Amino acid sequence: MSQRYLRESALSVPEISYLLGFRDTSSFFRAFQGWTGLTPGDFRNSALET
Repeated sequence: MSQRYLRESALSVPEISYLLGFRDTSSFFRAFQGWTGLTPGDFRNSALET
């Protein structure tokens, strides 16, 4: 769901973090980076390039 939000919406990372139930943005940031190897911003930028 996080990847979909990053690819297909203009929601900010803090908004996505909140929607996914994370207590704070840094927890989401670390979790996302653990899942994908990329930061949310890097993932969004790479999705926009394709």
